[in-house]
Amino acid sequence: MTQRLPIIAAGLLCCAGVQAAGQSYFTLVGHLISESEGPRLMRDFCAEVAPDLADKNARGYEAWRERNSSLRALVQVQRDHASVRYAAIAAQDPSVPQSMDAMLELLLPRLFANLHKKSPEEQRKPCVEYVEFLTAHEAELADVIRAVLKTVTEADEELSKRKAEE
Repeated sequence: MTQRLPIIAAGLLCCAGVQAAGQSYFTLVGHLISESEGPRLMRDFCAEVAPDLADKNARGYEAWRERNSSLRALVQVQRDHASVRYAAIAAQDPSVPQSMDAMLELLLPRLFANLHKKSPEEQRKPCVEYVEFLTAHEAELADVIRAVLKTVTEADEELSKRKAEE
């Protein structure tokens, strides 16, 4: 496979290339979500463009998800913290979606549309290789998620500290 699944998902969530602190908190959270949800997003995309592979890919995803449940739980803690912060922003600006999940739901159809611009063969290729790729790159993906999670956690702690000092 010529592309990493998380990079595809990062493109879906408009957060590709975010690698370091110094980025806004929500950009970092977006990167964390794109890396941790990349396998699910790719599974969903593949179910649409390669339905004959949907069961195999779903089983592969569920196995990956189970093997990485403790890491995913830590990511969920940071998603929850970010959701509280996002809701506070949305409460002040009615033009902003009311939650991070609502914002992501608005973005996904437009972003999946970009993947649909590829030829059917280009769309199908990562789907054929999905389970094998996910298994072969599991440790690498976990390392990336841990690194981004560490940065988001540090940013979250800093924001909490600042708020407590106000």
